[in-house]
Amino acid sequence: MPRPEHGPVRVLHVHSGNMFGGVEWFLRTLVRYGGHAPWMTTDFALCFDEKIARDLRGLAARVHILGSARLRSPLRMGAARKVLARVLEAGGYDIAVCHSAWSHAIFAPVIRKQGARLVHFTHDVPNPLGWVERLAGRTTPDVVFCNTRFMENSGRWWFREVPRKMVRYPVPIGQPVGASARAALRASLGTGANDIVILHASRMQAWKGHRVLIKALADLRANPRWTCWLAGGAQRPIEVRYENELHAEVTKLGLAHRIRFLGQRDDVPAIMQASDVYCQPNISPEPFGVAVLEALAAGLPIVTAAMGGPLEVVNPSCGFLVGPGERAVSTALAVLVDDDEKRATLSRGAPVRARELCDVETRIRELAIEFSRLK
Repeated sequence: MPRPEHGPVRVLHVHSGNMFGGVEWFLRTLVRYGGHAPWMTTDFALCFDEKIARDLRGLAARVHILGSARLRSPLRMGAARKVLARVLEAGGYDIAVCHSAWSHAIFAPVIRKQGARLVHFTHDVPNPLGWVERLAGRTTPDVVFCNTRFMENSGRWWFREVPRKMVRYPVPIGQPVGASARAALRASLGTGANDIVILHASRMQAWKGHRVLIKALADLRANPRWTCWLAGGAQRPIEVRYENELHAEVTKLGLAHRIRFLGQRDDVPAIMQASDVYCQPNISPEPFGVAVLEALAAGLPIVTAAMGGPLEVVNPSCGFLVGPGERAVSTALAVLVDDDEKRATLSRGAPVRARELCDVETRIRELAIEFSRLK
């Protein structure tokens, strides 16, 4: 992919920054691999000084803290807008990217007033009944970026006349860990060397399908080969309640010795390298599915719901797309637990598929070129 002829471009990413999920993972990846597009400067304006701000600073990125804006607090919102206006004026940014309807609703009018090109990057399906989306819709962006065809086609009622561009997230392919490191991590989690580890890695949100997986594994309780790791923490009170309910369900089913809750982990790539299968049976569509792509990059066969972004990702070379309900999930998992040859074949195909869709250099440069064209 050639370097664009448009010259350097300065981009400011505007986001809330109080949680950590797929969007924050994407922003961090842009910094880690930004060297693939040296003509693009990537800075950040965040409302909250939390984990993603610390991670970005640790990667030597420039992070502006705008203040804890609240849509229901005109005073806080006005103060944060003033800070952003000063940041835009001093930084000479060509483009400002609003991530989420919330960020767009608060900050898009300021970006327009300061004269930078306005991009909306949509990471979730917009809600036609949502008051935040309606408020955000008052300021039209120059372009809407989407991370899958599913997202490109979702919510076309929102910014109806604005061009839409699909750019997938860049997903790095890690180097395989050595056998000793894999064995040590598994041992630290009380997992045997010959266990088939089924991994689910996400925030504790009901729509990610933890309950479906737990019920599917209850159907497979007679098979002694599998162990399940649930990686991911709760970030909101409702997620804490949900996680507690999952613990109770696992105990009730008598599976507490086989389903381990790992909590929030900063070593998810290593956890994936130490696993054998990735299963995330969503009960509503995944817009992109960062964890699914990360798992593919780590060489894990996938079992996931046949909906949303994964429909564009998972094919017979790397995993199974399954229908709703635990029976379909348990059927696919039974194959991967019992058939070592099938699991190995899909494992070899997984990183090939990840690289085909989300090669880091290709996707970083593609995004930078799209920004340069907007300048």
